[in-house]
Amino acid sequence: MKQTKNRAVLSAMFVALSVAMGYFFLAVPNVEMISATVFIAGAVVGPLYGALIGGSAELLFSLFNPMGSAAPPLLVAQVLAFALIGALGGCVGSPGGMPLWRKMIVYGLCGFWLTLFYDALTTLSFTIYMAGFDLQKLAAIFTAGALFTLTHVLVNTAIFTTIVPFILLGIQRYLHEQHA
Repeated sequence: MKQTKNRAVLSAMFVALSVAMGYFFLAVPNVEMISATVFIAGAVVGPLYGALIGGSAELLFSLFNPMGSAAPPLLVAQVLAFALIGALGGCVGSPGGMPLWRKMIVYGLCGFWLTLFYDALTTLSFTIYMAGFDLQKLAAIFTAGALFTLTHVLVNTAIFTTIVPFILLGIQRYLHEQHA
């Protein structure tokens, strides 16, 4: 019972932190820390709570975005993608016993694939919403956004490779000290 309460409190804190990180980097194109924060949250509280954190954080961030709320199909795609990010963070967790350089590779690959999935899903949902199922328009929109997607994927890969492992290592050390 106590562990469930602790997870609920941690989850609420991670939702708030994720949304705050989103607003903090809002003005910086192609740089966002929501993905990394949600992934870390999943690694700390597990896949189910990670999915709930990811979906909730993205829903709040998108609905109350000062630049405007997302169209419904785009909002659904964003929430689903972030739920997956949190769940995968919970599945990957903190690979204990692995050398740091391997953790960096694992997390970097997670960042690469999750960001690529997010960008593909959100672009597809927006394209279908705006252009229907016209393949020419679909190709044009994906092509027009290719540089944005490439930049977003590279930045998130760098964040997941360099920042995520060290934060998870710090959390792991803190928890170990608390139980010692």
